[in-house]
Amino acid sequence: FSNTNPAVYAQLQLGKAYLDTREYMRAAATLSADIPGLAEDPHAVFLRHYARYLSGEKRKEEAAMEISDPVQKCQVKNEEL
Repeated sequence: FSNTNPAVYAQLQLGKAYLDTREYMRAAATLSADIPGLAEDPHAVFLRHYARYLSGEKRKEEAAMEISDPVQKCQVKNEEL
C-alpha cells in the first residue's frame, strides 16, 4: 500500500476494517469500482471480490442452517460465485 493515493488508501483501510468485523457486503460496497482510483488498484479489486465471496459463503451457511434435510443442505450454493 506504500505507493497508493491517500484517498484510495483510506478506502482500502475502511474496507479492510469492514472485512475484519465481518461486514462483507459493506466492505464490497466501500471498495466498489465506482469510486475513482479503486478500479485500477489491485488490492481493492482483490478485497472487493474476496468480500463478495465471503458474503456469499456467509449467506450459504445461514441458508443451510434453516434446512433440516441433509440432501438439500448439500445443494445450497454461493450465489456470489
